[in-house]
Amino acid sequence: TARTYLELHEKDLDKATLEHGYNKAIARWHVVKPYPDAYAYTKALRTPDRAENWLIASLRSRASSLYLRNTPILTSGFAYTRDSGHNGYSNLKSGLFINNFSFPLLNGRAHIQTETRDLNEGRLSGGQWDDMFGSCFSTGCALYGGGRQRATRTLVDIGYTDGIARFDIGTAPKLSGSGLSMRGLQFSLSSKFTSGDFSLGAEIYRRPVTSSLLSYYGQYDKRSSHYYGAVHRTGIMLSPGYSKDGASGFWGSLSFERYQGYNVKSNNAIKIMGGWYKDLFTKPNSDLSLGISGSWWRFREDLSDYTIGKGGYYSPQDSFALGPSLDYRFRNTYWSIELRSSISLSWSRTKAADRYPKKGLTYAQSEYNAATGETGYPSDLNSGSSTSAGFNLNLGLSAIAERRLSSRLVAGGSASFSHTRDYHPAVFLVYLRAYFRPWNGDLPMGPQAPSDTASW
Repeated sequence: TARTYLELHEKDLDKATLEHGYNKAIARWHVVKPYPDAYAYTKALRTPDRAENWLIASLRSRASSLYLRNTPILTSGFAYTRDSGHNGYSNLKSGLFINNFSFPLLNGRAHIQTETRDLNEGRLSGGQWDDMFGSCFSTGCALYGGGRQRATRTLVDIGYTDGIARFDIGTAPKLSGSGLSMRGLQFSLSSKFTSGDFSLGAEIYRRPVTSSLLSYYGQYDKRSSHYYGAVHRTGIMLSPGYSKDGASGFWGSLSFERYQGYNVKSNNAIKIMGGWYKDLFTKPNSDLSLGISGSWWRFREDLSDYTIGKGGYYSPQDSFALGPSLDYRFRNTYWSIELRSSISLSWSRTKAADRYPKKGLTYAQSEYNAATGETGYPSDLNSGSSTSAGFNLNLGLSAIAERRLSSRLVAGGSASFSHTRDYHPAVFLVYLRAYFRPWNGDLPMGPQAPSDTASW
């Protein structure tokens, strides 16, 4: 059949010949002449709302994949994150501009992505025993003119995938004694193996940690005259999966990570996550699925605070979470929508930890002598947190939608809200996606928003 011939020769035939072959095969199925242009051809690739013969469904799916694989696409978006906390180090206001240009290369696709991230934590202006930041907790950061804590930089990332293997490499924040630069490195290399309904993914990676200004760009402690932060995580991950016709299955991941930063104590982590999902109903252009997921994280050290030597990222010694989620997706000619809700019960434990893991960096030399001990505020220098543990209820809501404006342009937006006892961020995103060839086929289900490389 035409389908079998085209599938067998996808790597031998040039792209134009392949597309023309699929055009003729689909036109023959509908008993019409071959479609005269890309507008008409891609419109014929839309998935109808009714069930259809498996042969034309397979032809349409492969033709759509081939056309999109050979189409350059530019996606630009802006995301705003708000998470309230203490001014100067945990009262986060974040703006992120993303531009991603993907294009065909060899038998796969390459990308170039830029990200400009503005992180604003407010102003350090507290008095004595107010700002638990750097080394100025005992004196008050205002005494040293703490000032506004904000940084904006741009990174660049390039990558390639052939559908089986994927890699990318790019710049990342880096701290040194002279301050912040973007000469750091991030990368990932991954591959996925499938056998029947089973799959196994493997990945090695190095990514910046975006939890806070301290963890991502780092900050400057005026009292000790030291920069610290700019944490990155380097790890390996295995991701087994099982899917039965895409309607039900299991997923999982096991990762081992090493966290390192400038003038920050190093840390190790083990993360295990997994879940089950099942479609409650499924139609060609809509579905409703129920999932249950769980996770266990273990970090060697609690470095979640913002004093010098710590990293400003969530790092419990044990954290368990388990709960259900409900996901609804729908699309038609002009719209694609996804709504998601989740609830989970978690238990976490943090061990007692020194307030200053790197005491030698804490005070200026006139205030601290490594041989004889500290002068000034020993009650501050030798203090630490206590062991704590407890349960928490976690709620999550998210909505994303995109609309086709023309055969070359799609606009989208999303909002997500999470709420726990100590963590309640809100994230808003708007984006545009431009196709460099007309595309009147299916919108993705669900919508495909741009994302930052740190979350890949």
